[in-house]
Amino acid sequence: MKNFLPKNNRIWFIFMFFITIITSYIVFYSISVYPNKNIDEEIIITSTTNLLDDLVNHLIGNVDEKENPPDKKYQKIENIKTYVLMGPGVDPHNYKMKQSDRIAIKKADLIITNGLHLESKMIDSFPLITPKSNIWYASQAIKDDQLIIDETTNQKDPHIWFSIELWQQVLKNLKEKLKSKLSKSKDRELLENNFDLYMKQLNYLKENTKKKFENKDIILITAHDAFSYLAKENKFKGLYSIQGISTQTETSPRDIEKIADIIIQYKVKAIFIESSVPHNYLDSLIEAVTNHKPVFKIKISDQELYSDSLGTREDSNYKQLPETNQYFKMSSYIGAFLHNIDTISQELT
Repeated sequence: MKNFLPKNNRIWFIFMFFITIITSYIVFYSISVYPNKNIDEEIIITSTTNLLDDLVNHLIGNVDEKENPPDKKYQKIENIKTYVLMGPGVDPHNYKMKQSDRIAIKKADLIITNGLHLESKMIDSFPLITPKSNIWYASQAIKDDQLIIDETTNQKDPHIWFSIELWQQVLKNLKEKLKSKLSKSKDRELLENNFDLYMKQLNYLKENTKKKFENKDIILITAHDAFSYLAKENKFKGLYSIQGISTQTETSPRDIEKIADIIIQYKVKAIFIESSVPHNYLDSLIEAVTNHKPVFKIKISDQELYSDSLGTREDSNYKQLPETNQYFKMSSYIGAFLHNIDTISQELT
């Protein structure tokens, strides 16, 4: 075939062709690095539990004003919207996904999950709704040898937030994941600021928890086995629960009898209900203790422990982080954690 273009025009055409190829590559690369084509476009982050949602909100600076230190404040990153599937008092082990949850997952740019079967089989359906690259597991920040293995089921304990050390590892990894979603350098600077502040507050919490339980023989008895990481790190004398690491575990009368014997033997002053777990098993335990030794008085604490869920935002009570002038609601991780350790210490020591 004859080429009817003049020589100079052919050179110009070839030049423009290569310019187009290079420009297309640059555009494609930019989109792959920053998935949101419009840098001002809203980023939607959906978390399965309010514990995870609290982590996200601290990283993006969406916190209660009373949490701010006097010298350095949290800085809010705009254009990020958060959504949580499970609200206060919800048991993630037994949660059934709703149609509204499926819509929220489909719309989200990032899905934050705990993993380790905390959400049971619910998250198995996530890859059918959204690309796998949009799903992030908090537990992937934790090494296998840092996890507690349940002796009965041989399953990994998913309640990693009761180890402040492990929760800090999750925070660090989540920060890096969020950073990859932020296209503005200013937003990434704000993210680092918020990360540093929250990490420092978690260090205060860790020190306070250690002091709270130092040289104390704590025997903790709860509805289900959510507190193993707390018990291990703070060297509790014993930890017993009616159900296992999942509230789906069936409890036998013999299990209840064994715990009743322990309560009587060690003269345990109180047992605890949890905000996300039904109370009927504890009633059976009280009955078993009374049948064994009618004169022995055991109480159910009138203060619920927060195990698989945080408190409500409407709760106006605050907890002060010791050695600071910072205050946290029960709807925050630090506030709920302080409530738990204060309640356990007051009831059992």
